[in-house]
Amino acid sequence: MRRKTNQAFLFFSHLSSEIIIREFNHIRRAVCDMGDAFFLYDTTGKDVPEKIKKLSPYLYSDQCLCDLGYPVIGKKMIPGHAHFPLFKFYLDHPDFDYYWFIEYDVRFTGPWRSFFESFLVHDADFLTSHIRSYAEERSWPWWALKHPRQHIPLDKRLRSFNPLYRISRAALSFLHDAFRNGWCGHHEVALPTLLHQKGFTVREISGRGKYTIPGMENRFYAMSAPNVKGDLSGTSMKYRPSSWRCGREENKLYHPVKPLKKAVHENILYYGGFLSHALSDVDASGILFRLKIRHRRILDFVKYRLPKKESFRKPRVGIIITSFNQIDYTDRALESFYATINKNIDYELWLLDDSSSEDIEGIYHKYKDRGVKFFKNKTNNGLTSLWNKGIELNKDKDYLILCNNDVVFSNYWADHLIGSLKASPGFAVAVPVTNAPGHVPAQHIANFVDDYVPSDNQDEINLICTKVKNKNFRKTAKGNGFCFAARASLFRQMSTQGGPFNEKFPLYGSEEDFFRRVKPKTMIVPESFVFHYKHVSVESDYFPDQKFRRKTKSL
Repeated sequence: MRRKTNQAFLFFSHLSSEIIIREFNHIRRAVCDMGDAFFLYDTTGKDVPEKIKKLSPYLYSDQCLCDLGYPVIGKKMIPGHAHFPLFKFYLDHPDFDYYWFIEYDVRFTGPWRSFFESFLVHDADFLTSHIRSYAEERSWPWWALKHPRQHIPLDKRLRSFNPLYRISRAALSFLHDAFRNGWCGHHEVALPTLLHQKGFTVREISGRGKYTIPGMENRFYAMSAPNVKGDLSGTSMKYRPSSWRCGREENKLYHPVKPLKKAVHENILYYGGFLSHALSDVDASGILFRLKIRHRRILDFVKYRLPKKESFRKPRVGIIITSFNQIDYTDRALESFYATINKNIDYELWLLDDSSSEDIEGIYHKYKDRGVKFFKNKTNNGLTSLWNKGIELNKDKDYLILCNNDVVFSNYWADHLIGSLKASPGFAVAVPVTNAPGHVPAQHIANFVDDYVPSDNQDEINLICTKVKNKNFRKTAKGNGFCFAARASLFRQMSTQGGPFNEKFPLYGSEEDFFRRVKPKTMIVPESFVFHYKHVSVESDYFPDQKFRRKTKSL
């Protein structure tokens, strides 16, 4: 006989610690007469531990990104696809009236039973937290919501915070069809926006917003004021920073509460990112004294891992522009370089030529007094030989930037590339966004600027990055080799493994070989824009779509 409250309580985890298992068991006991509890375990890249097998888990992995047939925003579950395992479970178990989604790092400082009972009388299709409109939090980075034929304006979109939510069977059925029909976006914008637009009931569990259930105002968590990063700080139900224990308030939801080791690791990354920016030119101890941050141990750890005061200097950067004939493009690139601003790096610019038959020496002498250095191969040895030579000539640098000659730079392009690497010690390579990303479409400027119109006008290029809608860097498996920055230490390490770049790939395939062989952790930096003419060393008839080709003489 069907229960009156026929609910599924889905506890999601990729970890298997005793604390997490204990929390699941608390929930399972609390809801025994409200529905069925399931432990959903992520098996991506690992086997199922015996202690998890005892829970009769429902298993999923990143493979469900392919199996469901929905459009995706990336190749991994996080970020953006946390709803996929829920939909997989729903398709296998479609008979529940409601489905609760509970992440492993959500805690409640009261009886779970009383929390879930609070919503038995509410029939909303989607119960979640921190529902915001675009107007309330424009800087949140995940507002993109795409469909091949339909469009929902930004001012009609909603975002929610989804570590804990309840969704009805009818809502899941509609969303399943919507995703199969082509809708694509981060689940925290896709779920509330699509459901609200279709007329489903969307409500907030607590807080004090427009969608909060009457009588639930600030009951289970306080409202958080919108901020630039969208991390929902100032409330117990937030995105960051992480905690390893709950607060002292009773009957409150807390998130994220993680195992100690994971919480420390995440907070070092969270605090370390903005601290490394803040401490780039000032006394570390003075900044740390002024920053009123509760997580003292983590802050101390970050402080002592940072360089000492005497090493706070501008990073030394070798910028290498390679050329082979097409000197009009080389002239344009150097002109653009010196016309743009980069304040936060100590750079040395090199022009490396692969034995051009055109007057490359004349271009060098034109800019010699502005500090450019010059090297020319005696024979035509290929692009990779120039890259290796550039690395050899810049052994004393902290970072290197390798560029083709068919580019036009924007203001602060190098500052942003190097600053992002400096702030993110886990990454080795940074690449800009561009108009011609070739085999790396994730680098396309159109992903970050609405209604982009290609132009190689210097003033218009300088304006591009002021229009970037999402300035957060994105991780990528590889970058386009027309322009990329890397830590010099990466190249030194490669030199001990047979040389940084394989000269068997003199031109095409060189960066493909590099990213495939070395697998450096790489980021796309949206605030760094470099215009790319593309393939100027190849006959123009091969690339009829390049409408800017051979126009530099008139610029």
